[in-house]
Amino acid sequence: MTIELTADRVRATVHPDDGGALRDLTVAGRAVLASTPWTTVGKEEGPARTEQDWVARWHGGWQPCFPNAGPATAGVDPPQGFHGNASQAPWTLLSSGDDTAELAWADAAGLGSRRRWTLRPGGAELSASATNDGDQARPIVLAEHLILGSDLLTTLLDGPATLELPAGAVVEELAYDGTPTGRRDHWPGDRAAVDASIPARVFAVRDVTVAAVTCPAATVRLSWRGAAVPHLLVWQEFARSAEPPWNGETYAFGLEPTSTAHGAGLGAGHGAVVLAPGESMEWSVSLEVEWRDVRS
Repeated sequence: MTIELTADRVRATVHPDDGGALRDLTVAGRAVLASTPWTTVGKEEGPARTEQDWVARWHGGWQPCFPNAGPATAGVDPPQGFHGNASQAPWTLLSSGDDTAELAWADAAGLGSRRRWTLRPGGAELSASATNDGDQARPIVLAEHLILGSDLLTTLLDGPATLELPAGAVVEELAYDGTPTGRRDHWPGDRAAVDASIPARVFAVRDVTVAAVTCPAATVRLSWRGAAVPHLLVWQEFARSAEPPWNGETYAFGLEPTSTAHGAGLGAGHGAVVLAPGESMEWSVSLEVEWRDVRS
């Protein structure tokens, strides 16, 4: 099932059968989110057991990593696949309109989430919540897997482009698998410039709620709210990874509001949000793209 959304010059599709993902987002006819150059033939049932399994199913776009963001782990109940059991699971479509769609997911132990997509001038907005209707406390590592790419990233890499975050914010250095290295510094350091020479890398920025990427032709603005997502994960993959299925062909720029300033998931044993029975949490994310060479 594919839900098509449209609002003036903004268009997108929502995919309830694939994590409720938002894909094919265009602003003024130009694609904003990443898409993958590989085609998945069939789809293995159930949560992804490994990163390779998850990536093979991934089509790009913007989806939830919930209730785990990182490696699969059997150390929680229910066990979680890579990037969480909800990330590529079927979601129930609750309602849809010309420019909105609302979806829901829940597991057998009572943890559930709702997501409402709304197209806005220049982009899209997500309003989301999670509720623990079970009888056991649930640890959660959450990330919004929002990945820029396509026409937008081509424009940014034609640059010069700059990633803008609050000066002085604490930056956590991470290994490429999201594991903390234990080293910290402060924004911007040497990370503000965005260009194709950057090696594939991941890092986290603590306690921020806004980000922007600017270049002469475009500006991307991202903002998020809610105690559930106080940090930002940044993933930069500018055709630098040569192994399959990346094959030096994939361009992806992740700006991912997150609960946790690492990508090691629930298995790391620290950084999770804990929802007690009956508790809920809410968060929202807004993405806006301005093309300076397009007249309104």
